[in-house]
Amino acid sequence: MADTEDIFLGPRIGTGGANPFAQFGKGAGFGIKLKKAAAPATTGDDTAPKKAGKVIKYNKDFLLEFLERYNKCPVELHSLGMPEIVVSGDTERDQHLEVLLKVAEEVSEQDWRRAAPATPAPAPAAPVVAAPKPAVAAANPARDGSWDKGKQENQTPAQPKPQAAPQPAQAPQAAPAGGDQSGKIVKAADVGLQAYRPGGQVSSEDKALRTMKGVLNKLTPEKFERLLQQLLEVITTAEFLKQTIALVFENAVEQPTFCAMYADLCLRLSKELPSFPPPAGSDKLVTFRQILLNTCQDEFEGTEAAREAASKCTDLNEREQAERAVKKRTLGNVRLISELYKQDMVKDWIMTTCMEDLLSFKGRVPPEHNIEAACEMITTAGMRLTKSDRPETKKKLEEVLKSLEKIGSDFKNVSARIRFVIKDVLDLKKSNWVPRREVFTAKKLDEVRAQAEAELGMISSTIASALPTLPASQQRQIDDLSGLMAPLRPGGVAEPEWGLFPPLRGNTAMPGSMGSSAGSITGKSALTGEYQAAVAAAAAPAPTPVPAAAQPAATPAAPSTQGAGTKAAAGGKLSEEELKRKSENLFNEYVSTLDKKEAVTCVRELQSPAWLPKLVEIGLEIVLNCTRDKDQEALLSLLVHLLTQGVVSSSDVITALAVYADQLEDISMDYPKATQQLGQYVGMCVAAGALSLDVLPKLLGSGDYGVDVKRDLALAAFSAVQTAKGGAAGLLEACTAASLQASSFLTADASLDSEAQSVEAWLESVGLKGAVPL
Repeated sequence: MADTEDIFLGPRIGTGGANPFAQFGKGAGFGIKLKKAAAPATTGDDTAPKKAGKVIKYNKDFLLEFLERYNKCPVELHSLGMPEIVVSGDTERDQHLEVLLKVAEEVSEQDWRRAAPATPAPAPAAPVVAAPKPAVAAANPARDGSWDKGKQENQTPAQPKPQAAPQPAQAPQAAPAGGDQSGKIVKAADVGLQAYRPGGQVSSEDKALRTMKGVLNKLTPEKFERLLQQLLEVITTAEFLKQTIALVFENAVEQPTFCAMYADLCLRLSKELPSFPPPAGSDKLVTFRQILLNTCQDEFEGTEAAREAASKCTDLNEREQAERAVKKRTLGNVRLISELYKQDMVKDWIMTTCMEDLLSFKGRVPPEHNIEAACEMITTAGMRLTKSDRPETKKKLEEVLKSLEKIGSDFKNVSARIRFVIKDVLDLKKSNWVPRREVFTAKKLDEVRAQAEAELGMISSTIASALPTLPASQQRQIDDLSGLMAPLRPGGVAEPEWGLFPPLRGNTAMPGSMGSSAGSITGKSALTGEYQAAVAAAAAPAPTPVPAAAQPAATPAAPSTQGAGTKAAAGGKLSEEELKRKSENLFNEYVSTLDKKEAVTCVRELQSPAWLPKLVEIGLEIVLNCTRDKDQEALLSLLVHLLTQGVVSSSDVITALAVYADQLEDISMDYPKATQQLGQYVGMCVAAGALSLDVLPKLLGSGDYGVDVKRDLALAAFSAVQTAKGGAAGLLEACTAASLQASSFLTADASLDSEAQSVEAWLESVGLKGAVPL
């Protein structure tokens, strides 16, 4: 394009009367897209329309190139006399620059409907091309309320009205001063925050705060001890201490069910955490108990101010929500203070002072929220207050109870709900502080299980597992109903057997006095009178217990299959499928609770010694399938604990390990870390004194596979023993005690491992030379 050539960017003016600006601003080639829907407008240009792929589109940068050169209104536009598109003004150049900028922005925008209206121009003087908006000023759909109408006017040719002279256009409405802020993206830096970036650097303070929040969110009675240690490791400064107390206080206030647990946490933290240096300008050390009590005091004293702020809310819904939040925090605060008093972290005089402050209103009835808070304190800590060694405490408690009784008798100024709350407190005192209903608090799993067993009338699993097992002869007598229903006469003669029904007419034998066939009836029946028992029932063993070894070979006729199944179910024996399901559930539950005591109880409830090797095998399989190292360590620790507690024997463990050792090479292909985990388990058992290292030759000596997997398992076992025993000397001592020689089971087979190292070279490469005898 030559520099001297005049370029005309205005529309071509034809003679057909069509609005030449109807399609302006919608992109080049907009009319071509509608050629199938409607006939193209008559423009007077005989040039054929271009195809969609050859349409030329102008971007913002291209249009700005003509900003300085083409700044005059074309003569053709000026001669039309159209006030909708021509604006006159003194500052022609400035106005035209602004118009071209607006045109460029709207062309580059994908959604031109959201563009802000043009800024109103100063007083008109000379003709200048106005901003070609998608909706022209004369028919703006945003102003007349009809978007479809505006769109229709843009796409339909309209005949312009003839005018004698150009008329100045009406100035458009001014845009808001700040523009449309609805679609603006708020950046984190604008509001004083730091934007999240994957892999970004996290400060130690933020990391510690996240750890504290995570620990408190996962805190339960089951995980209390473990999470307490994690929390103690994080609190290293006075600032972290204050943040921890703030988080604990908020959780205790918001979660009334766990308030007692958080009070226990506060007690443990106050004992475990040290005192921190005093802040600048103070000579008192910063302690956990000091900051916690100050927090509770500030919350208690700020309750009235919070209620006043809530009462000033003009919106009714907002006021109710604010008052409800204040009430919840007040009750949570006094409940936490009461729980801390039960833990000896709050003095008696603080409790009585708080109750007196809540109820002292100089002859007036206290507010209901104050009465409810005082009742909450007495309900939680009333028993402890009555057992106080200070007479002043008991005296003040009696005065508070008398004040409540007086308030409860005021039917005119006190609502029925508050009167019933006061009555509950007074009834609680009369019943020696034993509540009528159970107070719901956080419980451990064994407590929940014990409560469920008590409600169902079952013997506690803990008690049942501790009871000795009866001999087989006594167990058979207990199962035999006839032995229980045949008391002896004073002369040692047995009473005649009584049964409910006579024997059925069939071959099925019934337990007790019912025989296996129909015949003469010799006993007595409650319904039919005397009858004769069957031969098998008559030959029942005497009730005198006889040792199993001394019993004669000729035993009474065995009951039928139905009777045997009934006794097996009564004896509590489980099928193999049930044993497998219970074993898997045992290990899966332990991963979430980490309660070894509960796991031991569950194993003992299986009551199947022959199943224990399979139990260990299932446990090792779950270890191999675990994806987290923490869960693997926990399960291996449980398996070692079962062995050291005598729940499983060493022979059970060796039997389970032999299953994996026979197919170790195949297992290591499916589970790449199988050799390390199995070896670690062996080493942990040896370190605990439950196994000896001589188990390695028994497991690995006869395997028909390469020596590499054997050495990997042995290395894991040696490393675990070395770590637990405190170094190479401890490992050497364990190997010497077991008379272990590495060459006896770790020597490479020339037919399988021709390129493998010698045992001595391998021990030297793994750093065990001298610690493991050759």
